[in-house]
Amino acid sequence: MTEQAMTFGPGGAMIGILTRPTTPRKNAPVVLLTNAGVIPRQGPHRINVKLARALALQGIASLRFDLSGNGDSGSIGNTEGICAQAVNDLQSAMDAVNNAMGTSRFLIVGICSGAVHAYNVALADERVSGILMFDGFWYRSRYTTPIRDVKRALDADWASRIAAIKRRFVPTNVAEEPTAESQAANSMAANNPYSSPPIEDYKAAMRKLFNRGTDVFVLFGGSVIDYYSYAGQFKDVFAGEPFYADVRCEFHPDIDHTFISRHAQQKLLALACDWASAQEKKSMALNQRV
Repeated sequence: MTEQAMTFGPGGAMIGILTRPTTPRKNAPVVLLTNAGVIPRQGPHRINVKLARALALQGIASLRFDLSGNGDSGSIGNTEGICAQAVNDLQSAMDAVNNAMGTSRFLIVGICSGAVHAYNVALADERVSGILMFDGFWYRSRYTTPIRDVKRALDADWASRIAAIKRRFVPTNVAEEPTAESQAANSMAANNPYSSPPIEDYKAAMRKLFNRGTDVFVLFGGSVIDYYSYAGQFKDVFAGEPFYADVRCEFHPDIDHTFISRHAQQKLLALACDWASAQEKKSMALNQRV
């Protein structure tokens, strides 16, 4: 494989690394990888670097890059808001790859806020043929909180269980210490540009992607069980929607939000590479249709 630094976007302010396989697949879309929150383009624990190289070994090219004003990319005078600017940045990345490789179809693997940007640009640009959203939007079912409570009780030691019972039945003015898990959940679900849109808006957007034939893989890890606590949650919320059968949704509680463990990293790489590899056949079908 080869890895080449690229500058692109307005004034060449944006910086990325284009990873090309030694033996590329003819019909494989190029994968775009970008920032997760404020983490630069390498991703949490360098997961984007590892994914780019794993994809190259399977014949799939990728571009990992910093959105404008993040990492090594300069600011380009954003006046539209974070999410709107990210759409522009991703479109600039697609233009740059198209100029370099002649590619017109793209996949996006988005982590955390990157999942939100993947969703937004897929709605805005038909060159996006598939998105993988890791810990992006979530919508609770009636079972989310009860299942979360049971899981926490089973995971706790006896001292913690007794303390929880006391807190429930014995009044106290002492505030509970927030857990790392609850802090992560709160940071993702707060009223900010990355919050889940109203459910009816989400349904309408997913119908649009479904009608266009955009492949959607919704993946959840185990770090935010306040919001997504069991494998069937997506089904319980969306089973009646026309897009439901076409959306791949998986819950892997052994994958943490920032891929701290080697196991979590390897599992994410396997899932993402298998998903990206499967898109080659869809691209071939689309090419035959055109």
